[in-house]
Amino acid sequence: MSNPVIRIHPAIGLARVGNSTDYYLAPESSAGLNQPGSAVTGGLPIRPGTENTPISDGDLRDGAGALKRQAQRFRLYLYNDPTLAGQYPYTGTVQEVLIGSSVGGKTVKDIVWTVHLANKKSNCWILQESVAPGSFSSMSAYDNGALPPLRNLNYAGTSDPADPQRLTDLVIDAGPRVIRGASAERIKFDKSSAPSFFSGGKVQPLPNYPTSYPGDHFSRLYNPSGVVVSQLGAIETDAQGRLIVIGGEGTASAWFKDENRDSRSHGGPFPLTDDVNNDGWFDDTADGPVNAVLIFSDGSELAIPGSAWLVSTDPAYAPQIRNVVSLWDEVYDTWVRNFGLDPALYSGPPDPGNASGFNTAFKPSFSDDIFPIFRSAHLQMFTTGLNQVAIGSHARLDNLDASSNPASFLNVKSFIRSPYPSDNQFQTGSPMMPLALGDTGAAFLTLTQTQYFFLNQWFANRYTATPDKPLTAGELLDRDALTNCLGGRFSPGIDLTFIVRDPVFYDSNWKDPSIGPFRLNAAVLDYSKAVQAKPFLGVGYIPERSGSRVEPGDLCKFMALPWHTDYNSCATHLPSPNPGGSISNTSQTGDGRNTTLFWSWPAQRPVSVYSWPDLKANNGKLPTQRYSVRGEGTRATATSDGAVYPAQNVGRFQIREDMVKQWQNIGVVIQGAAIDGYSFDQSLYLEVASLMSDISDTVVPWPNQVTDTLTPTG
Repeated sequence: MSNPVIRIHPAIGLARVGNSTDYYLAPESSAGLNQPGSAVTGGLPIRPGTENTPISDGDLRDGAGALKRQAQRFRLYLYNDPTLAGQYPYTGTVQEVLIGSSVGGKTVKDIVWTVHLANKKSNCWILQESVAPGSFSSMSAYDNGALPPLRNLNYAGTSDPADPQRLTDLVIDAGPRVIRGASAERIKFDKSSAPSFFSGGKVQPLPNYPTSYPGDHFSRLYNPSGVVVSQLGAIETDAQGRLIVIGGEGTASAWFKDENRDSRSHGGPFPLTDDVNNDGWFDDTADGPVNAVLIFSDGSELAIPGSAWLVSTDPAYAPQIRNVVSLWDEVYDTWVRNFGLDPALYSGPPDPGNASGFNTAFKPSFSDDIFPIFRSAHLQMFTTGLNQVAIGSHARLDNLDASSNPASFLNVKSFIRSPYPSDNQFQTGSPMMPLALGDTGAAFLTLTQTQYFFLNQWFANRYTATPDKPLTAGELLDRDALTNCLGGRFSPGIDLTFIVRDPVFYDSNWKDPSIGPFRLNAAVLDYSKAVQAKPFLGVGYIPERSGSRVEPGDLCKFMALPWHTDYNSCATHLPSPNPGGSISNTSQTGDGRNTTLFWSWPAQRPVSVYSWPDLKANNGKLPTQRYSVRGEGTRATATSDGAVYPAQNVGRFQIREDMVKQWQNIGVVIQGAAIDGYSFDQSLYLEVASLMSDISDTVVPWPNQVTDTLTPTG
């Protein structure tokens, strides 16, 4: 038969950690958006064993109260017209390929999946917050051949990330695992299973693969949660042969100072002294490629040429609350402006510093391109402390539809912060929108250039009611997997970070029908060359280096180490840099210094929430909000690490290590319509399944000031 075009979807999938062995499936709908025939909006995970049945609040924890993990389901789609498969969107028909499907007249007898997960965080460069003036991204630290300092800088006496000792000790590499057939039993990425790969029509064991776990190299590990980092997740298959990749346990471990190869100091484990870059620590997030081979009933096989990628990351504590700038918005913007994804939309150079590359004749879709921005702004009221005026304004935006007259909302245009440095609005705070903190070097968040163009087209009354190029099933999975994740602010973020803006990160040969868009520039991994004596994985991907390829562990390595400390810290903050100068520097007089606290990631990291038990006790009326992170150890105080004003420390643990111990107790914000036994307004989004006490500081509606006094509650 001729070579059919088959792709794995989603191109980038998201698993999430949990302390339960049970899981639910990653959502296959778009966060916060209405779903046909359902009162439940998109973004809710899916019950295992079903096609698309969303979970309810009773599915979030297991019978012992542990937080379930999220598993990503990968599917295969056959593109029936290869001549159209080099376009985006694809305009032909597709069909899912399952065990028993017919492909080119042959019956699929089996599907063989290979997944390789790793974590390179401890051998990666730090997130560099201090960048050159005029730079508005952590990626600028890699400009012109430069590199930031390494984490664990002089481990093994070297600052070379390619040093074999560093690669051996500091990289968690579980190696590849193969799984095949329908309803295959779980295979863990730990020492209970051996690495293997598929070659020559059979599964080949890899007894000499140099797997590496923290316990292999450090005789003592400190585990605040009581669980050592010893695995990176697991894989299964469903009854149709689809792949299911399950996230890790969500734990973190530190080695002891007297085992540090570059230190003569003795003492306890390395402390958690930073929100993002903590030397001496591991966590069990991970990432890596997903590959597939079809086995036909006549004994022939077909290797799917393009791989997908799995990222295992933090839990989704508000899965239906949409980010104003989602990860999809970031990825789509990068592809539109760098890879000719849609010349009708954009045909200019990658970044001319203005909107000249966009084609004003293009009409964005109201439903796909414009309304999601307004819906996300509305949904922020359920994870932040907006005041009543702001809630009313955001509710008005949520009432927009394709028939609304943009002229009636032109005042909104003046509040949208420009993403272009030449417009000089990165340091302009309220009343500009979004009301969120910006990337490294930028005080405040902006929309992507593509989002900004879409909004301006709507203001100019140049838009359509519905998309003129609907996405096919696999393309929808690519999009929706990323719409449920955080885009900017990338400092560094939660799911992925600034690397998604780097053209080098992707496979530019996307018009090859066998590849398609949004795939990574993946390294070729020849497992037959693996030997015990040296690490298999190297430094891998380096931002802005055209020769570097993406290896397992190269996505999560730029994220916070451990993830818990950054999640804990990113509640409310002063902007950094602060317009007009630091408020703690009394020699600066100005003004323009900002004393108002803003949010970091209010959709992905809920700050203040409405509790379902509180709403029920209040007979269905919105109660007073509580901080999502609350309980013993969260009441804010002035600290010795530079946080002078207690009001800046609300809604988080005051000791970072407490988050490592208690992250699994945080509640989840879901829609009332998805709560069992719910009988009130279904459009409300409420915290459920929280195991935290109600001891905390009182939530003060925005705009609250860093100099505010605090009132305890609970």
